[in-house]
Amino acid sequence: MRTWMIALGSAAMLMVSGCGNTGDNFDAADAGGGYVIMDTYGGNIPYPNDILFAPSAGQPADGTLNIPFDANDSDAGVKAALDTLDGFSTTAAISIGVSGDIDDSTLPGNVRLFEVAATESNATSPVPIVKAVLSELTFGTDYVAALSGNRIAILPLKPLKSGSHYMVLLTDGIKDLRGRAVRRDYVTSLLLNNTTLFDESGNPAVILDSDPATNREKLQQLAGLQLLVQQMLDAAERDRNISAENVLAAWSFTTQTIGIVARAFAAKNENRAVLALQDTNSTSKEILLAAGYDVNNTMSGSAEVYVGTLSNLPYYLGIPTEQNPLAPLTDSFIFENGSDLPVETGRVTVPVLAALPSAASGCTEPTDGWPVAIFQHGITRNRLDVLAISEAFASICYAVVGIDLPLHGISDTTNPLYMGSYERTFNLDLLTQDANETVLAKEPDGEPDTSGIHYINFVSLLTARDNIRQSTSDYIALQNAIAAPIGVNFDATKVAYVGHSLGTIAPFGYFAHQDLAGLSLNSVLLSMPGGGITDIMVYSQTFGDSVIKGLEDAGLKQGTDEFNSFLNAMQTVLDDADPLNYATTVAQKQKVLIHEVKDDDVIPNSVATAPLAGGMPLVKLMGAENIVDLFPAGTNAATIYPATNVTYTFFQSGNHRSLFIPDYNLNVTIEMQTEMDSFLYSQGAAIDANLTRIMN
Repeated sequence: MRTWMIALGSAAMLMVSGCGNTGDNFDAADAGGGYVIMDTYGGNIPYPNDILFAPSAGQPADGTLNIPFDANDSDAGVKAALDTLDGFSTTAAISIGVSGDIDDSTLPGNVRLFEVAATESNATSPVPIVKAVLSELTFGTDYVAALSGNRIAILPLKPLKSGSHYMVLLTDGIKDLRGRAVRRDYVTSLLLNNTTLFDESGNPAVILDSDPATNREKLQQLAGLQLLVQQMLDAAERDRNISAENVLAAWSFTTQTIGIVARAFAAKNENRAVLALQDTNSTSKEILLAAGYDVNNTMSGSAEVYVGTLSNLPYYLGIPTEQNPLAPLTDSFIFENGSDLPVETGRVTVPVLAALPSAASGCTEPTDGWPVAIFQHGITRNRLDVLAISEAFASICYAVVGIDLPLHGISDTTNPLYMGSYERTFNLDLLTQDANETVLAKEPDGEPDTSGIHYINFVSLLTARDNIRQSTSDYIALQNAIAAPIGVNFDATKVAYVGHSLGTIAPFGYFAHQDLAGLSLNSVLLSMPGGGITDIMVYSQTFGDSVIKGLEDAGLKQGTDEFNSFLNAMQTVLDDADPLNYATTVAQKQKVLIHEVKDDDVIPNSVATAPLAGGMPLVKLMGAENIVDLFPAGTNAATIYPATNVTYTFFQSGNHRSLFIPDYNLNVTIEMQTEMDSFLYSQGAAIDANLTRIMN
């Protein structure tokens, strides 16, 4: 964790070097097994760390982080984003610098993580002060620790609690590969030993700098941190019988509050958006045939396509203007007067693509209207994906409605379903791309940039996060509008959600809080979901190389401390939009079926270096049952009746888009759609499944 990430300003209470003269003088030669590092002068401190709440000189504390930065620095945007948060990540790694060849096997039992009671950051006491130990987290169940380069990394196996305080203690059982004990460094010794920094006359008792005035200033700053550390040690000894003599390092951190904006959207319960649809007089089969797709043998014409708009939709992000054409790339939510609800930047109209059972489907419209599924496409895709899956819904007499994610849409201006100024891409033209959507130059080419290419913006992480959070408002508005559409009849008591890829990530805030708006979903299908957004992008076989190249072009080379620090910062900013932080709540409230495919090349099943990232960690957090374990003995095909809210199917074949593209493995697509149809039709009560199609 390099200086750019955690450098301390003078008001952060610390600016002390790692050398000095005192009775507790540290000699590196004595630390044969290595030592923990508390180099506040060089910026190498344990991270995350509550001392980063301390305000800059002359600035008031406001309860948010205060990582100092120069506006001209290349990393200013990252630090500015972090400084809007009221705490650190619930999911990203925690770490401390070490020297020497640490023996990983000595970390269990000696890297300890506690939930603590502490004061809240405020104007008079900006840095939280530990008051008591509430509980100890379990190594191997709640977290693990491992050596990562020259740092000990603590990796959560479950998200930490939102808006909570934690304390880390490293104890003296940590050894190097030769069995030698790891020691404290000099500054850590001063802190933990409660070394006298000033004598009875107020003169410095420790020399940290040859200049007397500077030395006094550094000691005064160190004294503040010493008081904080002693509070931690007192709590550890009082509440957990841990002696300060056995502690190598101690620090505390606070996690950010999760879900405030999603709850505010639900409380607002936006119900003024209007859904209007009209019949194209074409089936999805006819439209796909006209577009050159060979679907004669795979589609029957059972789904009639409707087009329309969702108008009067509240938008909270940047809308391009002549004065600020790049607003969609740089603007994020703005809050006023202490409100949890962001300020609307405008009301927009967005395109909608829907499909209803056609006459050929054999369905009769129910008296209360068609049951309906909201379908959400994946990253860089658009609402046209509704066409490919429309007949699966028609087969159970369901309608399907799809809108584009923010900054997604149809970019081909010749497509008959292109809707001009309504497209959520805002028709931004900032790049030159070839026919394969490869970026050739960062300059306009006269055509709208492809769908979603500006969605995750590494330059403005707050915009990236808020693009995801905007979807919570969108879904609430859409579900309310489904109750009174123009041009069609839908049954608002029978609404399901089907998401693919990014369409499984964006709705978790909505899933977790829609009940606060009086809304409910009968069933949810998540096709290829994932959590730990930052790591699933970096380790995606499809997108990872381009992500890594983009970061390297910005001077962040993979494997360096700077690269890892950026990823940690990015995940911290994205946490409030990450499914991991809502998984357990959603599992309690929704009936969910999850599809995973072995070796998914877009959203990895798991990431070796990030135990919370990928599809399967999210599945585990949701407490999902494996459908294979639910088959009656000796059966190959069965109707499964899940006993829990969340069930998953792990396919041994297929690919990321197998839900609606049968080219890779027809049997997998058949199985996925069969499971989806039965799950939706039964409102989450039953799943028709075939073991052979799952396992082959």
